[in-house]
Amino acid sequence: MLKIPRVALLLAAEEEQPLLRGAFHRYSYCLREVNGLHEVIQLHAEEGAPFDLIAIPLQLFDQTSGVSACIQARTTPELSSTPIMALSSSRDKVVLQAFYNAGADVVFAAPFDADMVFMQIGALARLKRAFDEELNQSCHDSGLLHPVVAAFQSVREGLLLIDTNYNVIFANQAARQMLGIRESRIETDLAIIGEQFKNFLKQHGSLMQGHAPTQKSSLLQSSHEANVRRVNGDAFKADLSITSLLRRGDATAGYSLAITDLGEIRHLSNTLVQAQRTKSLCLLTTAACLHWLASYQRGGRIAAIPYIDQLLQQAPRSCPLNATLTALLEVIDLVSNPDVSVRVRIEQDLNLAVRASDFFQLIGHIVLYAVEYVGVSGEVLVETGANIPGEGVTITVGAHSRRITPFQSQDRISQLIQHDFLQVTEDSEDLLELDAGLLAAQKIAERYRTFLECQNQGETTFKVRLKLPIGAESR
Repeated sequence: MLKIPRVALLLAAEEEQPLLRGAFHRYSYCLREVNGLHEVIQLHAEEGAPFDLIAIPLQLFDQTSGVSACIQARTTPELSSTPIMALSSSRDKVVLQAFYNAGADVVFAAPFDADMVFMQIGALARLKRAFDEELNQSCHDSGLLHPVVAAFQSVREGLLLIDTNYNVIFANQAARQMLGIRESRIETDLAIIGEQFKNFLKQHGSLMQGHAPTQKSSLLQSSHEANVRRVNGDAFKADLSITSLLRRGDATAGYSLAITDLGEIRHLSNTLVQAQRTKSLCLLTTAACLHWLASYQRGGRIAAIPYIDQLLQQAPRSCPLNATLTALLEVIDLVSNPDVSVRVRIEQDLNLAVRASDFFQLIGHIVLYAVEYVGVSGEVLVETGANIPGEGVTITVGAHSRRITPFQSQDRISQLIQHDFLQVTEDSEDLLELDAGLLAAQKIAERYRTFLECQNQGETTFKVRLKLPIGAESR
């Protein structure tokens, strides 16, 4: 069965359009009139089918030259191998030669013979298909595009396959997400991304020169630490693991490059260190409480923690806002990583109608959660508004992460970093969006008939807001 040619026709100037219609009226084409080469690339991406040929008139609808469009097509990576047919309304040999010099594969001068146009399109389409098949076969023979690469989609690290000319020919889903590669511009984006790795690949080749795989190690590998740029220009620190891919006879067929986001590893490391420091502080304060009970409460107690909580609940509902937040920040500074910024902005120093111990724990849970959320070089801001009669004071804890790469969907490590590990029980159906730390804060807030309002703004920013009552002396 004959394949209907798929042709992209650049929109011509109005006076040339009747001539062009005559060139295509006799045979069946999948003809798409486009306003520019960018639409050719866009249609290819959206419809999942390449064009067999691009037809370019002498003068375009915007009065620009078709010769210039021909040069642009030949210098655009996505279109460089697509055949070009020039349709000139002029029979001047200088014009025809200009089209050929600009990269046109065939040039027709008006009046156009529809039969010759159809036969020439068929011939060029066959040549293109033969070229594509030969290229694909070469890639398959090298092992770089074997169907087994589909298994690489399940690898958590970003993985690139690169040929011996240092061109990126495959990126798994993790790499596309990590590097911001767009499906609609994948060829262009792969070329942009690949440029930054050329020096590392050349360095790897020099290091591996003279080394041959052995029975103990069949892989030739090297590792590098680098700042990796995404397509949008943002950069993140990563570990690059390069492996030589060998053909039979130990000839190099290409390279694999695995990318590990070091910012994510550092984020997890900081969280673990904060947990260890919090444990140390917990043991220290518990020991102090036991000492206090033994010294001032007529001997120690076995169930000390419930008793301490009971004593705290007997305290009056009065809390100096500024002094309590200052004490809390001293504790936060002890356990959090120094590269996380925690600031407080108080509009009005008030006395809250809240137990100081409850306020300390309530805001402490939220701030510690925020510090873990923002990770490396993140920012946490605690803001308190002015007293609103009848409503109290609004306290907002905002967190902004400096994370560059997006979280991977359905990935357990990403879910852990985002604190998505709360085991929801039947009696906590209304708290599905709260994690363990915020759940503890919410339970304290309920003592004062208030609740936490949580608002996420993408993957990098969130806010927790609540209102607390004001003491009589602050009114």
